[in-house]
Amino acid sequence: MSRRKSGEEEVCQKIYPCLDDLEDGRDSGGAEAGLQNVPVHVSGTATQDSSSSLGLIITIGFAILDIVTDILLAITLHAQAKAEADEDAARETLIWFVVTCTIIIVPMVVVNCFSLSWYFQNKKCLGDYCVMHKMSTARKLYIVVMHILLLGPIARYLDLLYYKHKRAKQVRRVSVQQKNVQVPRLTPKGEVFAVLQMVIARDSAMLDMLHGFLQDAPQLVFQVFLLYRAPYIVDTDLSDTKTVMIQLLKIALSLLSLAMSLVSYQEELRRGLIDKPKIGIFGTIICVLWRMSMVAARVITIASFAAIVDGKGPQESGTGWLGYKSSDAIDNPFMSYPVITACVFGAHWLLMSVWIHAQKSNFCGRPGDGQPRQCLELLYSLVMGWVHIFCFINHKSTPAAGRMAFYYILNLIENTALIVWWFLKVIVVTELWFRVTIVFSVEFLFLLGVSNILIYYGFIHPKHTPPEGHQQLLFDR
Repeated sequence: MSRRKSGEEEVCQKIYPCLDDLEDGRDSGGAEAGLQNVPVHVSGTATQDSSSSLGLIITIGFAILDIVTDILLAITLHAQAKAEADEDAARETLIWFVVTCTIIIVPMVVVNCFSLSWYFQNKKCLGDYCVMHKMSTARKLYIVVMHILLLGPIARYLDLLYYKHKRAKQVRRVSVQQKNVQVPRLTPKGEVFAVLQMVIARDSAMLDMLHGFLQDAPQLVFQVFLLYRAPYIVDTDLSDTKTVMIQLLKIALSLLSLAMSLVSYQEELRRGLIDKPKIGIFGTIICVLWRMSMVAARVITIASFAAIVDGKGPQESGTGWLGYKSSDAIDNPFMSYPVITACVFGAHWLLMSVWIHAQKSNFCGRPGDGQPRQCLELLYSLVMGWVHIFCFINHKSTPAAGRMAFYYILNLIENTALIVWWFLKVIVVTELWFRVTIVFSVEFLFLLGVSNILIYYGFIHPKHTPPEGHQQLLFDR
C-alpha cells in the first residue's frame, strides 16, 4: 500500500529526488549519493543547533508567564477600581486599568497580525522553503487559531521545537576517505528542516523585539509611573499589596523580556552572515546585563519625571506613600509633567529619527538593484527613532563606536538633567533617602551598562583580537 506523503515530504521530494532512499538511514549509492553539506545559510554544523531545546522550553515558559501576569495585572487593577470608596479615586484607577489593557492588547494584536502574515508569505519570497507550504491543513488551522487567540509567538516556539526534532532525526555519519574519518551531515530533508527552523527563528526574534518596544517598554514606564502616582494602594491591609507585587513582577519580566529580545535579535542577525561567529553564552549574559542596565536607568528616569505632582502640594506627613496623593489638582493640565515628558521624549524621537535617516542605511532597498525606497526608509527611521528612546541598536554593518558614544553621551545628559530636576522638585514630599536612592540607581545603572559594553567589546566580542598566546583561550569563550 502506497504511503501518503505529507506536505513536507512532497516539497522535499521535489527538491531532492533521492530523498526516499535516505528515510531508513541507509545510503543508496554511497555517502555522496544523497547526503550533502549543510547550506551556507544554515549556521553551525549538523549537530550544532542555533537553539537548545531547554532554551526554547524556558522561552515558552516566560512567554506564558508574561501573558499570565498581564491578565493578573488587569484583573487586580479592575478589582482595585471597584473597591475604591472615593468616586474620584475609583475613576482614576479605572483609567489606569484601561490604559494598562490598551498597552497589553494592542501590541499583541499587532504582533500576531505580523506573525500570521509572515507565516503566509508568498512562495515568491521563500520558494519551497515558505513555512506554510510545509504544513498540512490541520496544522494550518492550528496556526490560524493560535494567532486568533493572540498566542502566535508561542506557536512559533512550538514550531521551532518541532523542526528541531525533525532536523535531529536527519543526521547521518559520512565517511571522508581522504582523512579516514566520519563527520556528521544532514540529509537533504534535514537541510530543509534546518532552513525552516532558521526562518522561524529569525522571524521570532524580530517579532520578540517588536513586542518588546510596543508592549514591554511602554508597560515598564507606565507601571513605574503608577507606583509613584497611585501610592494609596499600599497600606496596612495586606490584601491590597498584591497589586504592587504583581506590578513589580510585571516590571521585572518586562525588563528581562525586552533585554532578551534585543540580544536574540542581535544573535539572529549574526547567524544570517556566514562570516559572523556566535556570541556565546558568556557574551549573551553580558549583553543582557548591558541592555537591562541601560533600559532600567532610562525607564526610572522617564517614569520619575512624569510622576511629579504639580498642584496643591504635598499632603500631611504620613498620608499616602512617600507623600504623594493621587487626587492632587493640577493647576495647568497642559503643563502637567506627563505632558512635559511626552514633549521631551517626542523631541528625542524626532532627533533620533533624523539622525538615523541621515546615515542612509538603505535597510529597505529594492531586492533587485538595491536602490533605496524613500518612503520605507523614512518609516524605518521613525521606527528606529522610537527604539532609540530606550536603547541603542547598531542598524548598519559598519563599526558603531562613534555612533554609540554620541547616543550614550546624549542619553547620560538627558537622564541626569531629568532626574536632578525630579530630585529638586519633590524635595518636600519624599524622604531624602528615597530621593538619593533613585538618583544613585539611575547613574549606577548607566555606569553598569557602560561597563558591560566595555567588557563585551573589549574581551568577549567575537571580532576581538586576543593577545599573543591567548587565542585558543578566548576563542573557547
